[in-house]
Amino acid sequence: MGRLRRVTGALRIWARRNPVQSAGYLFLAAIAAVMLWMAVVLALHAGLFGFSVGSSPEGEELTVFATFIGGGLATAATLFGTLLTAEHNARERQRLDVTSLLEAIPPGTPQRLSGTLSATILIGQPRVAIRILEPAWDAGDVDNGTATWIIDEILADGALKHPYHMEAQFADDTTLVEAASLLLLHAKSLTNPTNRGEYAFPGHFMDGWDVSRGVPVLAKMFVLQATAEVLLSQDRDWWCEGDQMQDFPLHVWRDCALKSGEDEEVRSSAAALFSALRSCFSETEQRRYESRHPDAALIERDFRAYEGKADGECFELAKEIAEKWSNNRVETAAAA
Repeated sequence: MGRLRRVTGALRIWARRNPVQSAGYLFLAAIAAVMLWMAVVLALHAGLFGFSVGSSPEGEELTVFATFIGGGLATAATLFGTLLTAEHNARERQRLDVTSLLEAIPPGTPQRLSGTLSATILIGQPRVAIRILEPAWDAGDVDNGTATWIIDEILADGALKHPYHMEAQFADDTTLVEAASLLLLHAKSLTNPTNRGEYAFPGHFMDGWDVSRGVPVLAKMFVLQATAEVLLSQDRDWWCEGDQMQDFPLHVWRDCALKSGEDEEVRSSAAALFSALRSCFSETEQRRYESRHPDAALIERDFRAYEGKADGECFELAKEIAEKWSNNRVETAAAA
């Protein structure tokens, strides 16, 4: 039963990714089923089985049935071969396109490595991509935009990991955690100190908590910690215009804290971070934010209410945000 479920799941995923080809194969299966049914009916009618009842078919009937069944099976075989050829050609064309693209990039340049990493993801090799990305990012050979895009693609496909994929064609839990930890490791360098408001981060965590259910809790914690580290990498004036609350990472934390079905510790960790940052703004600005996002009022205002419920590291980051940003607010007000 377990093997049957895996095969059924594989076919379901494949059908979603290849709707035209799956329709063709379903058509072929229908033809084969009709041919089989007609053959059984003919055999019963001809009295080939001891329990069958009926008169033997005449020679002309046998000829018609044989011609029809043979023609149908030949048609099915032809269509099947055509579909297999088309699928093979499509994969080969993709490979040639990727090869041509990479050959067009001068060797020994950062663009070459970025292109190779992107191509590795596009051809379904996330575990290979993360093995290349880690040392390349550490050495500064990959820019933040490419690195965060690679990590985003790996985390976004977390729910697609299944045992019927070929080796390295799915991101296992180790790869997902490694991708998230790599993001956390480089989080403080994802902002551009010379260009206010310019930063890089995985796209699924820019405006909300769009994480797949296949991502383990530890990886989610690393992503939450990374958002906090990105925030703390620059001061309040770099992020905000006066007392106006910025979207990132508030939207991410709010969405995660209110996400139904999410792990309770993950939700509490996001709520603690959200409450800590929200408390650093004036009451007027907090009310203005809640008027635009009424569900924010469902989150406790005091981040300390989540002590013991939230991840310890996330809670410590929440305390650091509350202290650092509150001091910045006092300094800004005094300067004004």
